[in-house]
Amino acid sequence: MSGLGSLLVNCAWLSGLVVAFLTIRAFEEPVRDAGSRRPVPIALAGAVILSVGMPWATSPNGQITSSGWLVLSSATVVAVILLATGVGALAALPDWGGPRRDLHALLLSLSLLGIVAGNWLIGAAGGWGQTLHWGATASLALTAALAAVEALPFLREAMPRREEPLDLTGELTRLDDLRAY
Repeated sequence: MSGLGSLLVNCAWLSGLVVAFLTIRAFEEPVRDAGSRRPVPIALAGAVILSVGMPWATSPNGQITSSGWLVLSSATVVAVILLATGVGALAALPDWGGPRRDLHALLLSLSLLGIVAGNWLIGAAGGWGQTLHWGATASLALTAALAAVEALPFLREAMPRREEPLDLTGELTRLDDLRAY
C-alpha cells in the first residue's frame, strides 16, 4: 500500500505542477460572463489548509502526536497550501481564470486529492513509522469533498435536461377510453 501511495503522490505532483502552470497562465484572461463567488469551495480550501495542522500521526508508544506540518515533507506541505489556495482563488475571483477555469479548479483539486490520499496511504501502511491519526483522515475527507464540489458543474452539464415539465393529465386525454385498459 505504501508503494501505491508513493505512485499516487508522484503522479499527483506531476499533474499538479502542470495544472498550476496552466492555471497561472489562465489568470491573464478575464472571463466575460463572470459568475458569483462560490463560498463552499473557498471554505473547503481553507479547511484543507487548516487540516494540515491537525494531528496526523502518533508515535508507536503513543506519547508524541505530530501534525501534518511535521509528518509531511515541507515540499508536500507547500504543495497542499498552494493547490488549495489555487482552488480557493478560482472560486473567489470569478471574473478571472479564462474560459476553462472550472476545469482548472477541478484538476487542481484532483491533484490535491492525489497528494493527500497518497500520503494517507503511506501513513496507513506504516511508512512513517507511526500510526495514522484522525487528522489525516479528516484532511482526506475535506480534500475529497473539495474535489466533489469542483466536479459538480461538470456533472450538471452531463445530466440531460427536460425543456418542458411532464404533464401526466395531458397525456391521459390522449387515451380513447380508460375502461378499455
